[in-house]
Amino acid sequence: MINDDPELLALMLADTKAAPVLYRPTNYWKVYEEQFMSELAQMGLRDFRRRRNSVLQSFGASDLREPLVTFDLRRLRYVNNRVFRRIPRWETLLARLSAWLAGAVAVRDDLGVEGLQRLAISVCEDAATPVPSARPVSDLEMSIEGGPEEVFEYHGRTYSIPFLSYYLRYVFASRFIDLETIAIFAELGVGLGRQVEVIHKLHPRVTILAFDIPPQLYVAHQYLSAVFPDDVLDYRDTRLLVGLTGLAPGKIYILGAWQFPQIATISVDLFWNAGSFQEMEPEVVGNYLGLVRGSVGAVFLQQLMEGKEVAARPGVHGVLAPTTFEHYRRFLEGFDLVHMEPSLTVTGGRHQYKDSFWRKRKKR
Repeated sequence: MINDDPELLALMLADTKAAPVLYRPTNYWKVYEEQFMSELAQMGLRDFRRRRNSVLQSFGASDLREPLVTFDLRRLRYVNNRVFRRIPRWETLLARLSAWLAGAVAVRDDLGVEGLQRLAISVCEDAATPVPSARPVSDLEMSIEGGPEEVFEYHGRTYSIPFLSYYLRYVFASRFIDLETIAIFAELGVGLGRQVEVIHKLHPRVTILAFDIPPQLYVAHQYLSAVFPDDVLDYRDTRLLVGLTGLAPGKIYILGAWQFPQIATISVDLFWNAGSFQEMEPEVVGNYLGLVRGSVGAVFLQQLMEGKEVAARPGVHGVLAPTTFEHYRRFLEGFDLVHMEPSLTVTGGRHQYKDSFWRKRKKR
């Protein structure tokens, strides 16, 4: 069971407000702040993974049964371009309209749902087969803490369609690094903590540093504490850390984004950011990756490399300036781009996000 802890959330928020501005929520997330607090105050975390029209969906904290046929109007440039994105919350409107259109024409019968689930498992198995260092999906099982709506069993193990997409990210990275051989994994922007769940279950020996801003950090803290009660270090303790030396193997450290400079005190084998940097302005991303350059050996990024939608003005949905591939290349000076490709989906297709793997260049 996932417990509510309003005092912990209040502590995280107070620490955020006291942090330097580069580590506070950017324009993209400030827009959601009031909605986050309202929902958490009224509904808490009970069965949050099955809530529809929840603001927690904004950082991937839902497992819902979606229609087999989907429409994503955000991919159509004639309704999603610079002109239309000046309209406040235009992308949100397109997302809701897309969901309505899909629901209006899609029929989910049992055979169709089961077929989609089998396809998702098959894609995961096929992706992992040629990657010797990747643990098979059959070694993994999703937690049902938080009451997910989309749940199915395969060979006695529990999965959801959204959860399997995080396994595919793991497989991509495993093509270039064997996570069984690393000591420290750090993720900035953990959201619900799904990637942490995948890594910890498949490679329990790895120490994990999970950074984010609240309320995402709060939700991840409560979720991961319920899933791994013996392995998650309480934020009330980790917030007091000065430096990250002497980390315990196999433990999960929940840390505020403002604690990220402490990675300079250790060597991190793999740094991870999926869909989070694109929601920040270039100067913010440059600050984080400047710290990464000094202490990290390899980097995984999954981003919209052309940048996220631009807000019409501060205080409305979007970023104030887009972070693009050219920024990542410049901010990761001293790293080689090993590989980049459109992200694989659980249905076997590719979408506009791109997975990339970067490795620090060896000094001669």
